[in-house]
Amino acid sequence: FVRSMQKNENGEKNFGPWRVGLHMKGRFYEVTEIDECHLFRPWIGEFIKKIRVYFEELKLIEDTELISIIVRCGTNTGEVMVNLQVQNGEVDFAESFRKLVEDFFAVSESGKLGDDRLISLYLTHIINKKGQPKQFLEKLLSGKETFTEKLKLEGANELSFEVAPQAFLQPNTKQAEVFYSLVRKLAGKSGKKKIFDLFCGTGTIGI
Repeated sequence: FVRSMQKNENGEKNFGPWRVGLHMKGRFYEVTEIDECHLFRPWIGEFIKKIRVYFEELKLIEDTELISIIVRCGTNTGEVMVNLQVQNGEVDFAESFRKLVEDFFAVSESGKLGDDRLISLYLTHIINKKGQPKQFLEKLLSGKETFTEKLKLEGANELSFEVAPQAFLQPNTKQAEVFYSLVRKLAGKSGKKKIFDLFCGTGTIGI
């Protein structure tokens, strides 16, 4: 999310509409609005357009900043997690936002949802003020606390992961399966090797 802002001759702030899209390289404060993404699901463009219209019509308090909307989907499970991140200000629109997202996944106008389904919907309120520790207040608006993704590795049992909003899991599931299968092959099966899983994050490779 990016919102243009100008000051008039009296020093008063004039805010433009919220823009929803992707940051251009090297230009953190500029966003290119998108209506499709060939790297993700076919329905993401339709979803972004609905989010854009929603926040254009919503009158937010000036010090309420929209940071990002994170959409994560299990490639092998179809489970979707949506997490809206808002900074400072007040969040008095949680209920209408929940309804917007749930309605989208209940009936998709384009019919492109396939087997994908909303499993988890969060609103993360970030409190970021000078002289105070930064806080991340995660509120589960509906569904489960996590979504499930499965990895199918060559010569191994299928692995199932419960993924929380702040947890990292390789976003490209198919490539992760290739990568992890290669690591497993290189590690060997002798049972005599000692492996150090440094900087392991959530520990998926070690598992």
